[in-house]
Amino acid sequence: MQITITNSTNWTWKLICVAVLVSTLLSDAQTVTRPDQMQTIQENQARTAALAFEQQLTITKDNNARYNLIHTYYSGLRSPQEKQAAIALISSRYFSPIPLGMRAEVLIPLLTDDDRDIRRSTVQALGFVANVSRADAAKITKRFASMLTTDPYLRTDILMAIGLSHHKEYAKKVSHYLRDTSPAVRAEAAFCVATLTAPDTSYQLQIAPLLEDADRNVRQRAISALYVMNSKSVERYMEKMLTDPDARVRIDVIRLLVYSHAVQASPAIQLLSNDPDELVRKEVEDAIKQLNTNSKI
Repeated sequence: MQITITNSTNWTWKLICVAVLVSTLLSDAQTVTRPDQMQTIQENQARTAALAFEQQLTITKDNNARYNLIHTYYSGLRSPQEKQAAIALISSRYFSPIPLGMRAEVLIPLLTDDDRDIRRSTVQALGFVANVSRADAAKITKRFASMLTTDPYLRTDILMAIGLSHHKEYAKKVSHYLRDTSPAVRAEAAFCVATLTAPDTSYQLQIAPLLEDADRNVRQRAISALYVMNSKSVERYMEKMLTDPDARVRIDVIRLLVYSHAVQASPAIQLLSNDPDELVRKEVEDAIKQLNTNSKI
């Protein structure tokens, strides 16, 4: 990132910029640097610049000055390390210094970055922005929907982000990917449709065939999706899934039946008391106790 020191009277900001500049010059002066060392140096420089930006933004009170500072920082991003550091300032796990109303504005240009990892990080960050910002959710989700065809390598990430937006009108477009050739995409499409439409069960019959998918992860995500969509209407599917060939799926289904207090499923669960998998047998024992307790309440 190129940092220009202006005639600002803020000497703290000037000193921080000088520190970053000196660090950059020192690293450039090294004649022999291993690739891993260079990666670390660039990451450290990016974090230092991000920290300097954040500190300056914190002490800047004028709204116009803050707006200009944010735009200067994000428009000046050059290296992947700088971009990742800037994206990290806007995430679900970070107290972001960027005002909510500007997050989509500064992140959306990164959706066309040449680096796939940058695009992926941007999609993930924008998914959380769409989840909390009604004002930006519509335009973000519309952009995501178009990327499903233009950026196939990121489909699972895009589908997850669309699900966070809660824009039900995109369920039909997403449902086409329930039949995708990629198991990961099918699995994420199922969960996306469920989160977009819950508690409506109109897409239940389209997701249900995935319960017989050859991929174990797809079956697990499909039953979880149906549960999220409507925990009661899915109970009939869950009882059938108790015979799934994979022990991990059987365990998941038993737990979901317990969570939904499906007392009527006790006989079906009891049939697994002699399951060949020890963990399943233990899960059955705990489930029967819990369901019996629920039936007495």
